[in-house]
Amino acid sequence: MKRCLWCLKEEGVTQFLNQAHTIPKSLGGKDINPNICDSCNSYFGNRNAQDRISVEEILKETFCITRERIQESTRQINPNKKGRFKSRFFEIRTKNGKPKLRIKSAFKLKKGFQRLACRYFKRAIYKLFLEELNRQTGVGYEEKYNFIREFARYN
Repeated sequence: MKRCLWCLKEEGVTQFLNQAHTIPKSLGGKDINPNICDSCNSYFGNRNAQDRISVEEILKETFCITRERIQESTRQINPNKKGRFKSRFFEIRTKNGKPKLRIKSAFKLKKGFQRLACRYFKRAIYKLFLEELNRQTGVGYEEKYNFIREFARYN
C-alpha cells in the first residue's frame, strides 16, 4: 500500500493517480516518485495562493539566471551566440558593458520579496532532496525527516 512521503496519508485516504516528477518535467526531469499523492504533487507544482511561488517556478528562475551567466561568459568567446533571458522576477540590464541582475520594479516594491524568494528556493531544494532520497533508497518516512516535511510542505 502506498503512503505519501509528504502528508503521510495512505492509499484509500488519498489518491496517487498523477505522476510526481522529483525534478519538474519542464526542467527535463524524468524520474518519478510514486510515493507522492495527487494533493501534495499539486501543492508543489501549482502557484495557487496569492504570493506563493511553485517549486517549478523558483527552480526555473534560478536555473535561468545561472544559464544566462554562463551564456554571457561564452558570448565573449562567441559574440554571435544569443540567448533570451526570461524571468517573472528579474531582468538583466547592461551597465558600462557589464550585465547587472535586477529585480523587476513590480517586485522591488513588494516588501520582503528577496526573503520570500530565498525561502521558496530553500523549500524547493528540500523537496528535491527528500523525494530523491525516497525514490533512490526508500527512506524518508522516519521521524528525523519531519523537519523537512514540515518546512517544505506545511510552512
